[in-house]
Amino acid sequence: MVIGAGEHESDELKRQARDFAGSIDGQGGPVRLVEGAGCNHFEIINTLASPFGMLGRIALQQMGLGLG
Repeated sequence: MVIGAGEHESDELKRQARDFAGSIDGQGGPVRLVEGAGCNHFEIINTLASPFGMLGRIALQQMGLGLG
């Protein structure tokens, strides 16, 4: 699982993301916590819509379809 939070999120949202990732990790699940540079929670989701965006690249890598 990939958990993404923007650089410009509130401290509370960042804490929640860390706690969620820690919970998954504590149960033995694969987890990756990433931070979107220059993004808030409205902007980071847009990175999923592009194969060149942070989350888009990660999603493609998870599917074995990285851009190389």
